[in-house]
Amino acid sequence: MDIKLKGFGYNHKNSIALLQYIIVIDQIVDSVKLLHKVLEAINVGSTQISYPYKKSDEIFSKPVSDDVFFKHIRAVFGMHSIDLNAGIDGERQKGGKFYASWPAFGMPDEDDFVVQIYNNSPGYEPSEVLGISLENLNIFVRERYDTLVTLTQKVSEVTYTLEASYKGVSITLKNDDLVEDVQVLLQENNKRFGVLNGGYEFLLLYFKEMFRVAANAKKYDFGGNILEAYNEHLKKIFNEIKNNLENMNREITRIGIRARGYEFEKITQYLDGSDNYIIGEEYFEGLVKHSILPGELIMEKDLSIKRYVLDAFLFSKMENKNEILFVDLLNDPSVYRSNGISDFTGYFI
Repeated sequence: MDIKLKGFGYNHKNSIALLQYIIVIDQIVDSVKLLHKVLEAINVGSTQISYPYKKSDEIFSKPVSDDVFFKHIRAVFGMHSIDLNAGIDGERQKGGKFYASWPAFGMPDEDDFVVQIYNNSPGYEPSEVLGISLENLNIFVRERYDTLVTLTQKVSEVTYTLEASYKGVSITLKNDDLVEDVQVLLQENNKRFGVLNGGYEFLLLYFKEMFRVAANAKKYDFGGNILEAYNEHLKKIFNEIKNNLENMNREITRIGIRARGYEFEKITQYLDGSDNYIIGEEYFEGLVKHSILPGELIMEKDLSIKRYVLDAFLFSKMENKNEILFVDLLNDPSVYRSNGISDFTGYFI
């Protein structure tokens, strides 16, 4: 967008760039403050965390703290310049409203940008000038960003302490109900690796659903002991995850299915229960009709059973292969019609 203006407002691009920079600073500072708040509450390790700039006013030299005044800068220079609750000093004032002009360049050797602030209260000056220095903004964000050194040290202490407290602690399973055992590991995964870190949560939720339907899926056995072999493979991976949790090992674990292609991407979305993925259902039914999968599977209502049987089938085809393509699974490859880009999509688990 190239806007050519003369007179007031000619510096529009610079003003927008300034606002973008202020927003970035705001995000950095808010993130740093939130990290301090979270880590202050964790009484682990020798490093003490306390946000050091709560009352600091050395940068902007205003009656309010630098943090408070920066939020005022953010408001004045674009975020809500026609709905301000303070004048040039950043102090809230009862009654009346404040408004800021469009930013303009400041005088050489003084402020980089300035705005005029107006107020509708009687007795207030017609307008006052608020200026900002980019150097001061840089100092403001740098000071707060540098506290990440201490925060990182604290995180390392917390991580080490947590791992030491759980490493080698065995996990007791009931062993008579795989679904309940998966639930136990999900709880342990949450305690040991946390919800945000994820750990093995994705695979465990998959196991929980697959073990739930394993018995009912046996009616679709299509020879070669494919379903039973897949169930045993899942149990093996399940035990590996249990051992990794007991030893606080974050090793990447996969089932071993690499089905590449647009068709598998859409089939997966359909089996996940996503809305408006009729094309995924069509590909699934086409695969059933033109492969060794049992035809009755098309009428199955439980998508997880369909997923279990399909995954067992795909896994059986992975032997001595790095990946499989949709066309490789068809009894008659001539019925295949290529769609989408196979290089970047598919089903990998």
